[in-house]
Amino acid sequence: MKEPFDVHDDWGSRDRVLKHLDKMIASGRVTGGEAERLRSARDQEMFTAAVRDIRARHAEAVVSGLVEDGRLSSNEADAILERIREGDHPAQLRADLAKLRRTGRRAAPAGRPSVERVMHARLR
Repeated sequence: MKEPFDVHDDWGSRDRVLKHLDKMIASGRVTGGEAERLRSARDQEMFTAAVRDIRARHAEAVVSGLVEDGRLSSNEADAILERIREGDHPAQLRADLAKLRRTGRRAAPAGRPSVERVMHARLR
């Protein structure tokens, strides 16, 4: 398996994440089971795996909505989700997904590539 992109950041933020778990459960950001998994993680590998799975669950919800709306193809969605499941979660990928979700358009302004085209190029 590929080494997670920001594994050290996940482990470094462990105390902060654990401190806010109750709020995250109340807001629906994590489930009770996910919270327990984070709390019981005794090493960097276990904690990172739990964070990676939570990120994948969040991404699946966003990406499936984008596929249903026709803003992403199934192949593009599968490629994005595979990267996240492997631990790749760079800021640019998160920004691209957020922009695509916000804009609701596949077309880009004149002279600029569409978000989908940029994402597709990055996935290659």
